[in-house]
Amino acid sequence: MPLWSIVAILALTCAQCSSVEGATLKIGMMPYTFEPIIRYDPTKPPPNLEQPIDGLYKRFWDAVIQDVYGYDSVQFVPVMEYMTLQDTIGFLTPYLRSGAIDVAWSPDASGPQRPEFDDMVYVPGLARTSFAVLGRKEIKKNNLMQFVTPLSGQVWGMLAASVVMGGFVIFALMFAEKHNVGRKEAAWSMYESFAALLGAESIESKYIAIVMSSPLGRLFRIALLFLVLIVTATYTANLAAFLTAPTTVLHGPQTVDELRSARVCIRSQPVANLIMPHIGFNVENGMSVVDNADPVKTAEWTERALMSGECDAIADMEDMARVRLLDACDKFHMPDGIRVGEYSAYHIMRGGAGERGLVENVTSAILRHLPSTERIDYFKDITGKGRTCPKTEYGTQTVTLVSLGGVFIVFFSISFVVLVAALAKGFMDKKDNASKAIATLQDSAMKVAGGGRMRTA
Repeated sequence: MPLWSIVAILALTCAQCSSVEGATLKIGMMPYTFEPIIRYDPTKPPPNLEQPIDGLYKRFWDAVIQDVYGYDSVQFVPVMEYMTLQDTIGFLTPYLRSGAIDVAWSPDASGPQRPEFDDMVYVPGLARTSFAVLGRKEIKKNNLMQFVTPLSGQVWGMLAASVVMGGFVIFALMFAEKHNVGRKEAAWSMYESFAALLGAESIESKYIAIVMSSPLGRLFRIALLFLVLIVTATYTANLAAFLTAPTTVLHGPQTVDELRSARVCIRSQPVANLIMPHIGFNVENGMSVVDNADPVKTAEWTERALMSGECDAIADMEDMARVRLLDACDKFHMPDGIRVGEYSAYHIMRGGAGERGLVENVTSAILRHLPSTERIDYFKDITGKGRTCPKTEYGTQTVTLVSLGGVFIVFFSISFVVLVAALAKGFMDKKDNASKAIATLQDSAMKVAGGGRMRTA
């Protein structure tokens, strides 16, 4: 090649370099916070027309632009149609063709199959991600009355009714045996019924042996022992399970099969069509398009719906779900066995002959930064990759004093009342006995004195 040709090529190249040196690459972006992709000032409601303050795309393009030849800065241009995320290739193309933007982010890969967009080309995106779900995490707290939890309130009520019924039956059996019965016998009947339900037939009553030896009494005894056997075995087995149950309970679907029959709240409704084939029912929020673009409002709605039981799980892009999980480890859990769909973030650029240089320039810069440690570091920083919630113990727990506190309260309360009553009665009886002894001595003395006077007379 002649020397003058080489000089001409170098001169032309330098002229082109100087014509674009310091240029700004305009990137179409959604005008609202979309974690972890882009983040705007949280004090300002969408649509956000100012430049973003953080996010994967901001950090990524701040690094990529350093390797895009002829450009030294990026400008994020708000595209209002991103509020719906429907047919992104369709609404982004006019912006690209007019030169309002140079690059646009799009999850829609239908462009190459649609002839009307044959002047558009795709370049590598930042990442691919799948969808995950968040379920509700319940942390149970011990309480003093935990010993009553194995049986429901209805069962406890029926047991109380059984005690009363048993007392009536025993009282009736006493009456049938032609014994004199009254208030004292009625009280003993209730006591015997309650003692039997606790698993120990009392032998304190002078009537019980007579009552239970009659044919009707033996029949009732069989029914009573059957009730005691079933209730005692059920309560004992469930009491151990309840007292040593896990402190943390995970609600919601745990597998993909369970997800197919679950009611799911999709945080980002614009991508609902990518998730709906994998779930049982999509719980719609009824919010406007603008409100659906507000990540704070959609996050609040999904959390409120999950905690109230309106939905079984929250579906979101894995990275976004992980961010929410790390922000509220005490409320959410993210099942490892559920990853569905695929969400790819591509870039669209003008594909005309005059744009091929910029397309190749941007593509090579993106490819250099995708595997970089810098990109991996800020990806981990924003999405929480590598960080996990504190380890939760899902096994059994030791039975604590709090768990059985109610039992001890009942025992010591009754014991204290009986102790005080017994001591008071003992002292009163002792005082009465002393008074009777003194009266007896006085009577004896008076009798002795009277007898002496009679003999003197």
